[in-house]
Amino acid sequence: MIVSGWSEARTRLVWGAVWGVVLAVVGGAAVAWAQSEEDAETAAPSERTPIQTLPEVTVSATRMSDSLKTVSQSVTIVTQEELAAQTTVNQTRNLGEVLPKLVPGLALNNQSAGEFGQGIRGRDALVLIDGVPQYSSINIGRDLNTIDPAAIERIEVIRGATAIYGKGASGGLINIITKKAVEGPVTLTTDVTGNMSLVHPGGSFGGSVTQGVTGAKGPFDFTVTGTVSRIGGQFDADGDRTMPGYQNSVGALADSNIFNVHGKLGYEFGEQRIQLATNYHDVKTGTDFTFDQNVDDTCSPAAGCRTKARLLKGLSLADEPQQTNLVTSLDYTHQNLWGSQLTMQGYYRRLRAVFHPFNLTSFSSMTTEWPIQAGRRESDVYGGRLQIVTPIPLAWSSRVLYGVDYSDEQTSTNSDVFDTAAYNASGGRVFQKTREARGASGDQQDLGFFLQAEVSPWEWVTFRGGVRHERIWVNVSDRFFPTIPESQFGSATDTDFDATLFNAGVTVQVAEPVSVFFNYSEGFILPQWTSLRVTTVDQTFEPIKTKNYELGTRGEWDRVQGSLAIFYNTSELGASFDSVANTLVRAPERRWGLEFTADVVPLVDWQVGTTVSYLQGQNDRDGDGSFTPMATSVIPPVKVTGYVEHLTSSDLNWRNRVQVLYSGSRRAAFKDGVERFPIDSFVVVDLISSIQAGPGTLRFAVENVLNELYFTPQTQSESFTNRSYTPSRGTTATIGYSITY
Repeated sequence: MIVSGWSEARTRLVWGAVWGVVLAVVGGAAVAWAQSEEDAETAAPSERTPIQTLPEVTVSATRMSDSLKTVSQSVTIVTQEELAAQTTVNQTRNLGEVLPKLVPGLALNNQSAGEFGQGIRGRDALVLIDGVPQYSSINIGRDLNTIDPAAIERIEVIRGATAIYGKGASGGLINIITKKAVEGPVTLTTDVTGNMSLVHPGGSFGGSVTQGVTGAKGPFDFTVTGTVSRIGGQFDADGDRTMPGYQNSVGALADSNIFNVHGKLGYEFGEQRIQLATNYHDVKTGTDFTFDQNVDDTCSPAAGCRTKARLLKGLSLADEPQQTNLVTSLDYTHQNLWGSQLTMQGYYRRLRAVFHPFNLTSFSSMTTEWPIQAGRRESDVYGGRLQIVTPIPLAWSSRVLYGVDYSDEQTSTNSDVFDTAAYNASGGRVFQKTREARGASGDQQDLGFFLQAEVSPWEWVTFRGGVRHERIWVNVSDRFFPTIPESQFGSATDTDFDATLFNAGVTVQVAEPVSVFFNYSEGFILPQWTSLRVTTVDQTFEPIKTKNYELGTRGEWDRVQGSLAIFYNTSELGASFDSVANTLVRAPERRWGLEFTADVVPLVDWQVGTTVSYLQGQNDRDGDGSFTPMATSVIPPVKVTGYVEHLTSSDLNWRNRVQVLYSGSRRAAFKDGVERFPIDSFVVVDLISSIQAGPGTLRFAVENVLNELYFTPQTQSESFTNRSYTPSRGTTATIGYSITY
C-alpha cells in the first residue's frame, strides 16, 4: 500500500510539474505582455534574466553568416552556458543526450554511445565540427559522440533539410563550433566534477577534470582544452545495473573512460587569417559486466513478453568497445579579397571503432553456422571546401555564395569471431577470440558545386535561393558475413550517383518583433552500404532524395521570445529499418509535424520556457498507394520540454532551474503490426543549481529527481531480444566546481 500510494502520488506530482511549466509559460507571457516596459527599465541590470535578442544572433551554418531574423528555416542556438548546465546534469557528457533537452525536433538518445533512431524530424542530420563533416559511409552511428562539450563554444541546429550542404543533411544540420582564443594574457580555466547514482552509490562513481588555457600575443592566438572523464556504473530506478544502448551493437557508455583534447593556433594579419585546429576524442569501455544470454528463455519478445535486460559479472573480453575520432583542419580566410569574402579549408578525419560482441547463433541452421562476433570499423577521410561570398553592388543588398566541396573516404570493416562453446560454457561471460573475419572495404568520393543568392528588395523582406549539384563515386568490394560457410551479402560495386538539389525561401518582417518565413529545400543521402544485405542490382542502394516544405514564424518582445513551425517532407524512395523483420525497408515516405518554442521572463529574476515537438510519418511498404505508420525508431512520439529558472541571489549569482522532459505514448505503429509493442510515455524531472563560491562557481545537479523507471522510445521499439530492453538511469547527482584565473 505504501509503494502503491507513493507511485500514485509521484504520478500526480510529475503531471503537475509538466502542466505547471506549460501554464507558467502561457501565464508568464500574459504577465510579461501586460507589464509595462517602464517597469522593466527600472530593474537593476544585475537583477534581470535576459533573453537573447534575435537581431544580435548570426548563423554561420547558412554559409553566409546571416542574421537569425532573416533565416527562412527553424534554427536553435545552443550557447556555451546552456551546454555547461546540461552537461552538469548528465553523467555521460554525450551531446546525443544533452541536445534533445534543448532542441525541438531532435529525437531522444537511448543513453548509448550512438544515435540509433535519433534524427531531426525523423530524418538523418549532418554533424559538422568546425565545418568538417562527421558523416561516414559505413555504419558508425556516433557522430554526436565525437567531442566533449567543454571544447565547444556554441552549437547551431538547423531543423529541416539544407540543400546547400548536400549529402547527409536530409533532416537538418548540427553545426558544432569549437572554442576560440580569448584576446589578452594567458588565461586558465579548471573544472572538476563528480557524480554518482543515488539509487545505488556503490560502483557508480564517476567524474571529469577539464583544463583549458588560452591567450593571444600580437598576431598569434591559441586555445587548448583537455578533458578526462570517467563514467561509472549506471543503475536504473530499481537500483539494478543497466547499460543502455545494446541496440545494433552500438554499445553503452557505462564503465567507460573518455579523453578529449582540442586545440587551435591562429595567425591573423590584416584582413586575413590562417588557423590550424584539431580535436581528438577517445572512448574506451572497461567493464566487468555483460548481458545475460538466457534472459529470453522464459520471456521472449517474439512471444509478446518483455522483461528488462539482466547483467552478469565476470566478463572476459580482450578488446572491449572503443571509439577514437580525430579531426584536423587548416583554414584560410580573407575578409576582403577584391570585395569578396573567401574561405578555404582542408581537413583530415580518422575514425576507429570496435563494437560490443553480438550473439547471432540463434540464426544457425543445418547448413549455416552463425557466429558470436564484434564488428570493427575504420574510416579515413580527406577533404576540402572553397566558398566565396560576393556582394552585388547593383541593388537590393544582394549577395552571392558559390563554391565547391570535396571529400574522399576510404573505409574498411571486419569482425572478431569468438568461440561459441567457450561462450556457452561460461554462461555468456567469456569471449575467446578465434579469428578475424573479413567484411568489406570501399572508397567513396563526393564532389559538390553550389550557388546561393540572397536579395532584400525591401528592408523587411529577404529572398534566398540556390542550387547544388552533387556527384558521388562508390567503389566497394564484395561484402561478407562471418558465417560458416562464409556468406556473401553484397557484390563488388563500382558506380556513381548524382543529384541536383534546390532550395528557396523568403522571410518577411511583418512587424518589428515578428517575422514569418517559408522554405523549400531538398535533401540527399545514400544508405550506408555496410548495412545492406542484398546486391546493388536491387533498388536498396539507390539514393534517398527528400523534398521539404516549412512555414514558420518567430517573435521577440522585451520579455517574450517564441517560434512556431509546421513542416511536410516526402521521398519517393526512403529507407527505414524494420525491427520486427530485421530488414531495411525502401518505400515511398511522407512526414509532417510542428514545433513550438517559448521563453518568457514573467517577473524579475524568473524565466520559464517550453518546447513542443510533434511528428507523424508513413510509408507505402507494398507500393500499392496505401500508407501505414512507420516505426518509432524513425518517428518518435510527442516530446515536450519545459523549465522554470530563478535567480535566487543576484549577489552570489545563485541560479536554480527545474526542467521537465515528457515523451508521449505511441500506438499507431503497433496497431498496424509495424511494431510488436505499444510505446509508453514517461516524464523525467531534473534539477540544476549554480552559485558563486569564492573565486569560482559551484554547481549541483540531480538527474531524474523523481527516480522514474523508464525506457526510451528506441528501446521500447526494439523487439529483437530482451537483452536490448535496458532501462534508463535512475536518480543521479553531480557536483562540480570551475574557476578561471
